Amino acid sequence: MDISRGNAEIKHSSEAARRIAYCKKCLMPNSRPRITFDESGVCNACRNAEEKWANLDWQARKEEFQRLIEPFRSKNGYWDCLVPWSGGKDSSAVAYKLKFEFGMNPLLVTFSPQIPNEVGNHNREALIRLGFDHIFFRPNQKVHRRLARRFFIERGNQKVAWDAGINVIPVKTAVDFNIPLVFYAEHGESEYGGKVLSQEAKKSVILPK
Repeated sequence: MDISRGNAEIKHSSEAARRIAYCKKCLMPNSRPRITFDESGVCNACRNAEEKWANLDWQARKEEFQRLIEPFRSKNGYWDCLVPWSGGKDSSAVAYKLKFEFGMNPLLVTFSPQIPNEVGNHNREALIRLGFDHIFFRPNQKVHRRLARRFFIERGNQKVAWDAGINVIPVKTAVDFNIPLVFYAEHGESEYGGKVLSQEAKKSVILPK
């Protein structure tokens, strides 16, 4: 472990906390964890958005996407893809576009929030009623509360077990039901500021037809 680097990051965070600044374009504050600002006072989320819209051919991307999903399209009404779905804006948009724009038949899978609320339940019900199948996994609450308490004490993060659940349950469901495609929603760190995707992870080449 690089202790000097860790100390430097703590010092940087402490100094930033005393000097709140806002992105000149979107007003995101520097209190957001891992966000960075350039010399012009613009956050890395805004720079990432500028790069996407300036350098990508979205029509070519759409055509490529259609070619990629075609071999997996269901011919008998069975689920041909799965969306890990919280009921939030980005995963809902992915599910909606897959079904109504691209003609896929997605199964929506939700690992229960730690504290479900009426707004979340309402949002999920509204989309389900449009014609989606949905699996809602709610773990043993006695065990989950105990794990949340343990990880809060040990790591200061009560969501460790929940994070594991939202990552594992959709993939396990896809494997169990033999669903070939899993579509995730936006990468929050890139879209709202934080550790953006590396250049290697950014897909920049259109596959040949």
